[in-house]
Amino acid sequence: AEIGKIEGFSVIPSRTVFFLVKGPVKASLLKKELAEKYGILIRDASNFRGLSENHFRISCRSPKENNCLIETLKKWR
Repeated sequence: AEIGKIEGFSVIPSRTVFFLVKGPVKASLLKKELAEKYGILIRDASNFRGLSENHFRISCRSPKENNCLIETLKKWR
């Protein structure tokens, strides 16, 4: 829910531990930046049928890791 509150990001509801997110930048660029600078891995979902180059998939983790991801994504606004 918190990621959906960040300007430019929208979350597709899920009943699993995985969430699809559409961001304001290409998922491939976001993936590279998050991995290199913060050690955070996301799944580029741009090759999933029906999704755009801005879609990526994330998984629920520990509260500490989730908060780290949220704070990092806020920097992309």
